Amino acid sequence: MLINKVAVITGAKSGIGLAMAERFALEGARIILSDIRMANTETERIKNNGREVFFFQVDVSKAQDVESLFEEAINKYGRIDILVNNAGIELAKNIPETSIEEWDHLMSINLKGVFYVQRLQCRSGVIINMASELGLVGGI
Repeated sequence: MLINKVAVITGAKSGIGLAMAERFALEGARIILSDIRMANTETERIKNNGREVFFFQVDVSKAQDVESLFEEAINKYGRIDILVNNAGIELAKNIPETSIEEWDHLMSINLKGVFYVQRLQCRSGVIINMASELGLVGGI
């Protein structure tokens, strides 16, 4: 049970992030949804099920955005018990077709974003870092 645990979930507007938020809320957690895209409908749906949730818009590729997310969470709840590092993007291109700008954008979100989020949550609690199965296979 996650009763009264505080969970921050990045990339929570859709997919696995939203599914985790909904499940954690059912288990009694207080949820902080975060995503670069607005998630008003998703936040309201969880609230309408009688759960405590709020949304914070954040671009995980920007250290200041991430710091603001953590400040807001700590101000609201005093702690973070669970951190789900779920924000990520896919670049469905072969390497020779990928521009340097596209590569930098991908790395800013998928690598730097994980670093920015995780470095602020290293004192206590549980960290869940999501990854794609594509990390296990190569491609060109």
